[in-house]
Amino acid sequence: RSWRNPVTASTPITCTIYCQIGRDGTVIGEPIVEKSSGISTFDQAAIYAIKRAGQFPPFPVEFTYDYIGLHLDFEYVP
Repeated sequence: RSWRNPVTASTPITCTIYCQIGRDGTVIGEPIVEKSSGISTFDQAAIYAIKRAGQFPPFPVEFTYDYIGLHLDFEYVP
């Protein structure tokens, strides 16, 4: 719901964003571009989508880690 693609192209565009999610489901720190699409507006829109999502579901009680790292792929397919 938070993803809004700012570009159009005739070929697929993909970027990978890394972020950390805390036990309570909040994004910890700043998401970073792990693999750029080569189009900075596309990459920044992907980061913004993660920030805009704001809250993810909290971890189950059985999960003992303080955070998890996610590698999220954003893709545009014409």
